[in-house]
Amino acid sequence: MWSVGCIFAEMYLKHRLFQATNEINMLKRIFSVIGTPSIDEWPTSVHIELNSFEKLKPKDLTLLLPGACLESCNLISKLLRFKDSQRISVEVALHDDYFQQTGSESQDSGIIV
Repeated sequence: MWSVGCIFAEMYLKHRLFQATNEINMLKRIFSVIGTPSIDEWPTSVHIELNSFEKLKPKDLTLLLPGACLESCNLISKLLRFKDSQRISVEVALHDDYFQQTGSESQDSGIIV
C-alpha cells in the first residue's frame, strides 16, 4: 500500500515523491513528508538509530500536492504510514471517502479516476 500512496502522490506532483541516493537520505526525505516516526514505530532490527534523525512533523499534503482535494490527501496520508500495520488496507481503502465522491462533488483538479 506504501507504493500505491507514492504513485498516487506522484500523479499530482508529476515527479517522484521520494528520490535519494542512499538509505539515510531516503529516510530523511520520507520523514520530511510524513514526519519522523515515534520510537514505538521504529523497527528494532535495523542498524540505523532513530535518534540519528531530526524530529520532524508531517507536512500538510494539501500544500505539498497541487490540485489534490482534501479526500485525496487524506487517503494518501493513510497509505503513507511508516509502520505497515498502521497503513490502510486495500479493503478499507476502497471504501475511503475519496472513492465515494462523484465527479461533480470532487474538488480534485489533478487526477480523474
